[in-house]
Amino acid sequence: AAPAAPAAPTPAAAEAQKPRKTKARRLQEAQARADAEEEAAGSGGAGGKVPAETDQPRGVVYVGHIPKGFFEPQMREYFSQFGTVTRVRHSRSKRNAHSKGYGWIEFAEQDVAKIAAQAMDGYMMFGKRLVCSMVPKDRQHPALWKNSKRQMINLTSRRIQEAREAHNSRPTVEVDGETLPRRTERQEKRRSKKHKRVQDVLKRLDVNYDMADIMDIASVAAPSSPKTQLVKARAKVP
Repeated sequence: AAPAAPAAPTPAAAEAQKPRKTKARRLQEAQARADAEEEAAGSGGAGGKVPAETDQPRGVVYVGHIPKGFFEPQMREYFSQFGTVTRVRHSRSKRNAHSKGYGWIEFAEQDVAKIAAQAMDGYMMFGKRLVCSMVPKDRQHPALWKNSKRQMINLTSRRIQEAREAHNSRPTVEVDGETLPRRTERQEKRRSKKHKRVQDVLKRLDVNYDMADIMDIASVAAPSSPKTQLVKARAKVP
């Protein structure tokens, strides 16, 4: 009797036979792709000759969707497993120094940067999927690494303190023995419009009431703020 044909594998068995997507396998695949590209580039020259070795330029990798807590020291230490990291730039807010979620990493060798970008693109880290890509030399901004080594400081508390002091240090005026803050020019104009509307209503109702005493209370307006003075000076310029 003829031997029986082997049974077809079930979907569950086929799924189990697939290789697991581990970090080591991703690195191997990236290395294989890089080697294949190098072989293709070397065999594509005139007469199939491999060009002479030259000093490799540095490679820059863009990293997006950076999770919270994965900052400059962690980025440098983590990506150093691929090769020498020369510079790290983490984009931060100028107001509070919070992370914007993206940055750049410069490697000493361009091939290493290419491998790191291919291996880490789409890698899940702390619930976020990283976006990594190579940045060509012509796409790099001249000021990309400007102040990359400077540590940014959160100035929120300082701004709040300055705003509080500016508000509390307004000029004052004595009214019936009581010290009150002087009104600004804007407040003075708004109060004048309100008093004028009230005066018109009283006039239509045939009510004779003099509001001069109310208008005289703290009628001296405080000087304008520096910003308002700057806007007025610009408006006068032809």
